[in-house]
Amino acid sequence: SGEDKVIRAIVLDLDGTLIDRNESIADRTREFLDELVEDGRLVCIATGRPFDQTIEILRKNDLGVGHGYPHGLICEERDIYFLAGDAYRSQDYWNRARRADEQRIIPLVRDFCKIAGESDAFFVNSEYLQTSRGFVELLFGNDEEAQRFCEFTESKVAAMPFRMIQNKRNVAIRSRTVGKEFALNELIRIWMLSASEVLAIGDSLNDMEMLKSGVQPATTDNGDRRIKAAVARRGGHVS
Repeated sequence: SGEDKVIRAIVLDLDGTLIDRNESIADRTREFLDELVEDGRLVCIATGRPFDQTIEILRKNDLGVGHGYPHGLICEERDIYFLAGDAYRSQDYWNRARRADEQRIIPLVRDFCKIAGESDAFFVNSEYLQTSRGFVELLFGNDEEAQRFCEFTESKVAAMPFRMIQNKRNVAIRSRTVGKEFALNELIRIWMLSASEVLAIGDSLNDMEMLKSGVQPATTDNGDRRIKAAVARRGGHVS
């Protein structure tokens, strides 16, 4: 209803949004994406997965290099890549700067986790993963425990250079310069679009700020109830 909104780019979360538990894209979804690309729309994946995992999922679904799209990738909720010929090319100036922001605060985050661990039960990813991926991630027993931890620590870290980003029972502790919304804003700038020309679709709490960043938001039927509520408040589509 109302005036049609112009959509020039579609940004899709991966797990729970574009792919199922078998890491497969439904045939009808793939056909629809093909139609959108043929009609001149740009497609971007925005995921918390590392680059190599994302590329492998695309390959399994006959997407990516050799298939013309997705035209852009946001991986680790931070790093930007663009499809250029036979490879995805890193947006180096952005990726190096944001990764440096994260690595700089790892010692501070580790100290925070030691204190927080005295009253809350969680697993912390290994120092190898912290170094290779660039951030500390906590694993809780369930979604509710992760949510309570984020709510309890929100005021305690308000003056810190990091924030909590929950994704189900995982809580990533990230630099305040990092998140899907920041990477998407940079991608929109490079593609010379306005946020209102972008349709963003996500289902989990790590998609929240992206969906509230001025884009046209949408979510799936399996989406987190808080995501559904936020999308509905902004007049977006809830499937």
